[in-house]
Amino acid sequence: MKVSHPLRRFTLVACAVFGLAQAQGAEPPRKPRVFFLIGESEQHTAVSLPAFTKAELEPLGIQSTFSIQTDESSEVLPNLDSLAGADLLFISARRKHPSAGQMELIRTFIAAGKPVAGIRTAIQAFGKRKGETDGAWDTFDKEILGATYGGHYDVGGASLVKPLPDALRHPILTGIDATEFRYSSPLYKNALLAPTVTPLLQGRLESDPTQEPVAWINTLGKQRVFYTSLGSAEDFKVQQFRRLLLNGITWALGLTVPPDQAPPAPATTVLQP
Repeated sequence: MKVSHPLRRFTLVACAVFGLAQAQGAEPPRKPRVFFLIGESEQHTAVSLPAFTKAELEPLGIQSTFSIQTDESSEVLPNLDSLAGADLLFISARRKHPSAGQMELIRTFIAAGKPVAGIRTAIQAFGKRKGETDGAWDTFDKEILGATYGGHYDVGGASLVKPLPDALRHPILTGIDATEFRYSSPLYKNALLAPTVTPLLQGRLESDPTQEPVAWINTLGKQRVFYTSLGSAEDFKVQQFRRLLLNGITWALGLTVPPDQAPPAPATTVLQP
């Protein structure tokens, strides 16, 4: 299924807006900034996410800052001091145990009600490792993302994903086909969704009809949280997933999700949820 790219002719629109601001003697509005916390090596998001931001977010005027730590033996999260100036925390990490000081920076950002987004291993971002009794934040999955991580199904065979009928009108599903599409990542078991969670996508194995939630939002008061268990390197080759990720980020920022066909206006301010 071909999905229209929402960013065509953006450069002309951005130049016109910037030129108008200069002509009126006003400073260009501050652009929204996403802080990407990448702390895993299995899904290769240290490669896929920077490439995604350059192709999909930069043309919208959304800026990106990165903390990348793929060394499984290191708990130091580089550049984390920059998190305080971000508008959205995007997590792709697996069982990281940063120092108390760095963990406090993350907790403070989230406690302030700022938006959070995550893919794949973010559901176990700060959980305990095998053989350990405690993690840095064992209940992050339940408290912030709104679900309890229960492992994944055995690797092998494709998984099929489709939107939930009741969620088709949600902005995050703009441009997403209503039919099932395949992805390569092993299906996660994410049970016990919180009452504040709204499921958007569900998935199943080809050989098993059991349905699992694959993407959802969690609204904690005025805070916006978006999560999807998709996110392998192969998933980034699927246009449906790339559009889902673009929509999830813009929605979490409080920006208007780009329409399916028409080119969007540049993102210049962060709107409050």
